[in-house]
Amino acid sequence: MAIGRPVLYLIADRTFAGSDQGWLQNIKRIVSSIETSANPETTILFQLRAKDVCKEERTTLVKKGLEATRPAGVPVLLNGSEEEARALGFAGVHWPEALIPLGSQHNRNDNFLRVAAVHNANATKEAEEAGADAVVFGPVFPPGSKPGLGVGLNALKRLVDGCSIPVIAIGGIDVANVRECLDAGATGAAFVSAVSNPTIDTSSKIKELCVAMRS
Repeated sequence: MAIGRPVLYLIADRTFAGSDQGWLQNIKRIVSSIETSANPETTILFQLRAKDVCKEERTTLVKKGLEATRPAGVPVLLNGSEEEARALGFAGVHWPEALIPLGSQHNRNDNFLRVAAVHNANATKEAEEAGADAVVFGPVFPPGSKPGLGVGLNALKRLVDGCSIPVIAIGGIDVANVRECLDAGATGAAFVSAVSNPTIDTSSKIKELCVAMRS
């Protein structure tokens, strides 16, 4: 499935939120901000990530999260397996690197979105062979949502140059450096802490990101 450019990939992370209620509130805050602040010329994807929840609780929580995204009217992807994402009614799946399938096992012309997290060229090749529509690569800069160092813009450019599908940059990206990622060849950028921190004005942030990405 073709993905427009530039991509604003918003990630609501249960771990970063700290609680189920905090996560659902964060989803609603992002949804409201998309409705009021998003640029129609920007492709928005929304990922729900709830890795730190047991299987029994996860299904109920994720269903609530998906329902909360409905007003945004954008494709919503589930971090996990394609089987789970389809069963719960998501528009697509975000494969963690460890869950990238071996080879293509689906119809590449369907409307289900497949995005894979990758950290190197080998994983990127696996994602391409699995039929991913795009990969998310990073961290480019030190991430704000967890400890870690960034691999830098040169690493991003090398991966883009060797990849046949769109590359979405992630890790420590904000208004001040998102344009650098696009100039390095990325199709878009993914954001966790930049839109999830309850102390920031999410509507203003999304508007600023849209402007920065198209400048």
